Amino acid sequence: MQKQIRVNKQQGYFPYLSAGLIKILRQERNLTLRQIGTLAKASESFVSRVARGLASFRCEHLENIEKNLGEPIALLQIKAMRESASEEDMELIDKGLDFLGRVEGLLEYFQKYRHSP
Repeated sequence: MQKQIRVNKQQGYFPYLSAGLIKILRQERNLTLRQIGTLAKASESFVSRVARGLASFRCEHLENIEKNLGEPIALLQIKAMRESASEEDMELIDKGLDFLGRVEGLLEYFQKYRHSP
């Protein structure tokens, strides 16, 4: 007899990434749980559960945060992963952050170029 794997839809698959994202938003942006909830279009109590690792953001929450902050969610997630990375992984993550920073700079350049007369 096979065991059924039950996924708590409220918890999602990666609660530690969502909790890390909240930590980064609170540290770097000085946001409260209520403000993060507003950005994500989620309740403050849900965000509190996410912060404690009892739930995780869904795609629509992440999209809302990205849209409302104007910063790529991938960049924020990498910063969150960096918080708990080993020394070995830190170097790789830092290279990834550096690369994303350069890509973001290129995107800004091309957006300006595309809109110039």
